[in-house]
Amino acid sequence: MPSFPPPGAFACVKSATVRMRGPGDVIGIDPRQVVRTEPAAGSTDFEALDLAAIEFDNPDLPWLFMPAAADAQGRLRPWLCLVAVRQQDGVRLRPAAAEALPVLEINAPAKPGDELPDLAESWAWAHAQVGWPHDAPPDETTMRNLLATRPELSVSRLLCARRLAAFTDYIACVVPTFEVGRLSGLNLPLPANADLAPAWRSGAAATASVSLPVYYHWSFRTGAREDFESIVDRLAPRDLSGNVGQRPMDISRPGFAFTATAGAPGRVALEGALQPVGMARDTMTTAIGPSWQTELQRIVNAGATTSQPGGGDPLVGPPIYGRWLAARDRVELGGTPTWLDELNLDPRERVAAGLGTRVIQAQQDELVAQAWAQAGEIAAANQRRRQTQLAAAIGTQLLLRHVTPLTQGAPGQDDALWRLAAPAQARLILKRPDAPQTSASMLSLVAQTSAAAATLAAPMRRLTRNRGALARRSALLRKKIGAATVTTPLTGQLFMAFAQPTSMVFTLPPARGFVSVDDVSLRMALPNADLLFRNMTDVAVANAPRRPTFQISAEPAQLQIIGVPATTLTPRRPPVGDGPADPPDLPDLPIDPVDPPPPHPPHPPHPPPVDSVDAAAFRKAAKRHLQLTNPAPMPIFVG
Repeated sequence: MPSFPPPGAFACVKSATVRMRGPGDVIGIDPRQVVRTEPAAGSTDFEALDLAAIEFDNPDLPWLFMPAAADAQGRLRPWLCLVAVRQQDGVRLRPAAAEALPVLEINAPAKPGDELPDLAESWAWAHAQVGWPHDAPPDETTMRNLLATRPELSVSRLLCARRLAAFTDYIACVVPTFEVGRLSGLNLPLPANADLAPAWRSGAAATASVSLPVYYHWSFRTGAREDFESIVDRLAPRDLSGNVGQRPMDISRPGFAFTATAGAPGRVALEGALQPVGMARDTMTTAIGPSWQTELQRIVNAGATTSQPGGGDPLVGPPIYGRWLAARDRVELGGTPTWLDELNLDPRERVAAGLGTRVIQAQQDELVAQAWAQAGEIAAANQRRRQTQLAAAIGTQLLLRHVTPLTQGAPGQDDALWRLAAPAQARLILKRPDAPQTSASMLSLVAQTSAAAATLAAPMRRLTRNRGALARRSALLRKKIGAATVTTPLTGQLFMAFAQPTSMVFTLPPARGFVSVDDVSLRMALPNADLLFRNMTDVAVANAPRRPTFQISAEPAQLQIIGVPATTLTPRRPPVGDGPADPPDLPDLPIDPVDPPPPHPPHPPHPPPVDSVDAAAFRKAAKRHLQLTNPAPMPIFVG
């Protein structure tokens, strides 16, 4: 820590002389400071609309030896600048002799005022650049850290304040901007009262010759000046009226006989690719008459005849361009013309088609080689196409053999169809039988039935398959007891049996007092919020599904609740119960029948369900009771 004198004591300060380095002390710069030049040395096609430039590694090099401060506008002149001088008579870059640096000499007939920029504006052509990381805060501390720790992110740049000419050779030189720097570089004595006078003057005060020391130099040549301005300057207006884009074509002597219309010019305008906007096209009938195209049609179609009547050589006529693509060997003049008719019956179109044919004939070897190169890809594409067709045919046959018979309504096949689709029940979308306009997944439809999800699970499907061990044992048992023959084993009807309306008996735990409706609804094996008392109104009872099997029996010791019929499954036969006797074993049924069974006649539509006598009486009593105890909310009409 520095020590300070105690209060009342005197401190002695010793003066020191400090010498500042300025432009007059520089006799060269390290070439390694040069990072890049624009253009590169020796370039011969630099675009004339760009500016020559040079970049230095040190970001403050252009102002490092500047002894003066910035002006009132904050503009600080650099102590060196970049000039580009045309190589011409009077301009010479000679090596150093008695000087420490090479010397750029500009003498007559060259004029320094035309070759050198105005030094009063040199502040505008010197820049510094810092590459800023995107995640760094924009403050002065960050900039100082980047300059100290990341030197590769910062450069300084000098631009040449000159508009370059096209196809011109230039010498680019880095020279001092102050007279003291010029004299020091030329090894000339400095004046005693050296000031910051410019190294040269511009305008009326320009001298006839000047010699400048060069810190760094390179040469280049410009190319064409291809900017928007130069391209616009080369535009020349042209008259596009009249017959621009057309060329007259005489069709009066085509080589065949025809009847020309009197007064017809006998020629048409052959159009080019570029045409004026709105140019009208000549019509053939106006130019030569209708018989010209009629006779051409007869001649062109005659080539489609393979031989003369009675034998002989085939007829050779004018070609029908595009016949193989259109798969036609004749052209038609009447009716609605197609592109093939227009192409072959209009002489203007035949000219373009003939030129295209000559191009194909001239390059036929290359085109055939390219076609053979693509033949391998075509063969692979055809193979994939054949495999796709085979897969579609196999899939269709599998569908007809295994799935379609299950949809024909044969007894016991409803259950087989549901078990077949069970692995994809979460992805299979079906229409609801009770609402055909809506659809839902098979999983949700099964969940709405009284059948448990386990009846369609994989273990149950393996256990109850028609050819499984359980089905064979049950068939043997039925055979022993002399059961009648049926078409489907009982093990293949479990899902439909569980999905049918059944009676479910639940034993409620003992409760004190009266048992309410909510107690019954919430204590069921599957609680149903729709059966809560607050949702039971006279309107709900009136709109509830009909119950044809509902009956009131004597009060038992257990509470019996009749299950809700499945609304998503419409059985095509009554559930297995006390009907016919069980079938015997079916060992001789083919697993894969060759032909699907004939479709069954459509079943008549089921009549709408009707309440039983007990259900109608119960519904009437329930509606009257709920109108008094839990009426439906009254509708509110807003006028």
